[in-house]
Amino acid sequence: MKIKQKKQLNLPQLIEWLLESGKSECIVISNMNNIVRLEPYGAIRFSQEKFYPEETFTVEVEEVVDKDTVIPKMLVVGRFDGYEEVYNQKLINFTQHLLSAYIIHDDGHMELIYDEEKGMVE
Repeated sequence: MKIKQKKQLNLPQLIEWLLESGKSECIVISNMNNIVRLEPYGAIRFSQEKFYPEETFTVEVEEVVDKDTVIPKMLVVGRFDGYEEVYNQKLINFTQHLLSAYIIHDDGHMELIYDEEKGMVE
């Protein structure tokens, strides 16, 4: 199964992500309003001459989910007593008593990512 997640990247990570993403064009704005533009044929253009070490860029990446994936926000249902709990920044395999797990997306909808009978959802 693949999920889309937002990631915070610094400038070197952003450049690496842009080059590996397979995108032909892309515009990303930093938390300090600097703009990095990926242009056709792989050219990267910067709106400013200066970038600061604490400057970050938010991009949406698609990742394959497995038991070692850190889920930003997840609802889990326990096997024995049916408890439900929401966790932030947790691994799916943090408990052995997991009946099911759902990722909670930014817009509030939930998606099943683990089921005790089926394991990881494909």
